[in-house]
Amino acid sequence: MRRALIILVVLAVLIGGSFVIYRYTSQAKEPPAPDYETIAVEEGNLISTVSATGSIEPEDEVALLFRGASRVAEVLVKEGDQVTADEVLARLDTTDISLAMAQAETNLAISQAQLEKLKTPPADVEIAAAQAAVTSAEAAAASARVALESAQASYNDLVSGPTADEQQAAQATLERARIVRDQAQAAYDQVANQPNIAMLPQSAQLQQATVDYETAAANYRITTAKPKASQLAAARAQIEQAKASVAQADASLANAQSSLDRLQRGPEEQDLAIAEAQVRQSELAIAQSRLNETNSELVSPISGVATSVNVGIGELPPTGQPAVVVTDLSRFHLDILVDEIDIGKLSEGQAVNVTLDAMPEAVISGHIDRISPTPVSSAGITSYKVTVVVDETSAPLRSGLSATASIITDELRDIVLAPNRAIQVDRSSGRAFVEKIVNGIPTNTEVQLGARNELYSQILSGVEPGDD
Repeated sequence: MRRALIILVVLAVLIGGSFVIYRYTSQAKEPPAPDYETIAVEEGNLISTVSATGSIEPEDEVALLFRGASRVAEVLVKEGDQVTADEVLARLDTTDISLAMAQAETNLAISQAQLEKLKTPPADVEIAAAQAAVTSAEAAAASARVALESAQASYNDLVSGPTADEQQAAQATLERARIVRDQAQAAYDQVANQPNIAMLPQSAQLQQATVDYETAAANYRITTAKPKASQLAAARAQIEQAKASVAQADASLANAQSSLDRLQRGPEEQDLAIAEAQVRQSELAIAQSRLNETNSELVSPISGVATSVNVGIGELPPTGQPAVVVTDLSRFHLDILVDEIDIGKLSEGQAVNVTLDAMPEAVISGHIDRISPTPVSSAGITSYKVTVVVDETSAPLRSGLSATASIITDELRDIVLAPNRAIQVDRSSGRAFVEKIVNGIPTNTEVQLGARNELYSQILSGVEPGDD
């Protein structure tokens, strides 16, 4: 009796099982006889692969943006141009940057000079000049105090009025002047009839005696009179002015003394720290200007092709998109998602065959470059991202092409094989079965499976080579 492995029109092979439908030849009155398709069990080779799809992407692509806000002065490339690493692709206007640099350099020179001046010991002539300034300020302060004392004394005299001695002296002076005037008058009267009276000494003596008397009378009235409000106000004003002069003189003296002390003592630590900080601040301003100058140039960090140019001369740099995109079209990769069941079969460096939907006849070699340690979960399925680097090829690769990566995970030779469509797997127990015709009757026979791929499974027991 020949043993036969039956495939009864397998419509689908499911994960964990399959199902079978029998075809019958229709008869009008007699029961239909089943129509069986038999397949001989043979030895062969089994290649296990893991396949997944992804999109071809360049291995290296950079989107370059300007960091400055000036208008574009030069655009040195257009889309499709080849560029090399460190090549300048575009420049911004640097007028404002140059002005800021000049200002920063000037500020640095000033702050450095101020710091050096602080650190340099004073010359003898500087100390001598400072000492002379102190001496002069001391003299001015003393003079101001004398003036204040004089103004105060005058005010006090005005308020208190003349003493009795002063009044007696003024009266005595007035009396003497009256006597002298009367004597001069008497002498004048004796020669008054002379025709040349105006030329005689008695005339001049009377005139002088009269003036002296009137002066003495005026002094007496002043001495004995009470001070007026305007006089008191003027005296008080002189006192206030004298006080202000004293305060100003004292301040000048304090400043002069402070300057001398500072020269003799040397710079304060705080002053040195401030001066050094100002130097550092100026240096940072220069560094910032240089950085702005560097950032005014758009430089490609890689060699490749300018695949996008979004700037024009006179325009402001675009916001929300790169000014220039440079792509290395010599190296490509694709990212695929591999089920957790298969990820353990893969390793970095493993060979990969890549086929393109646009060029199905071309098979491009590659290798696994990276396997992500972090899982990706979607719809209850756990996968891992695997990056496949495509080897150099003459095929015209383009970014975004759909591709399939096939990775050989196992290769067995001279083993018993059965097509997956002929195998049924019980979901609950995990046991596998095939249909064999024994004595013309399909018999459900358990088999033990080994390795498998998309089409075939290894049969470890249950059927033998030559069975059909």
